[in-house]
Amino acid sequence: SEVKKGLKKFQKVMKKNNISFIGGNQSCFIFVNLENIKKYNYIIKNLKKNNIYVRGNWPKPYNNYILISGTYFKQFNIFTNKFIKIFNSFSLYE
Repeated sequence: SEVKKGLKKFQKVMKKNNISFIGGNQSCFIFVNLENIKKYNYIIKNLKKNNIYVRGNWPKPYNNYILISGTYFKQFNIFTNKFIKIFNSFSLYE
């Protein structure tokens, strides 16, 4: 399906960038570990600037995670590119 195709590509990009995640194989979502609250806040803020909303505010030990739901491949590809750009820009921000 389109959703699974998008999730598979996202998983591949996460692995390539050494970003830990859970899910996407048996589910239509991926739970991404953003490592610390500073990076979490930076990424959430910058995704919102791009009108991208993800689910967060999870209890410990998942308080640095965001939930990303699968969608059609083309949309997921656009999201993936924006997410990685924002994720990688965090090191410039620090």
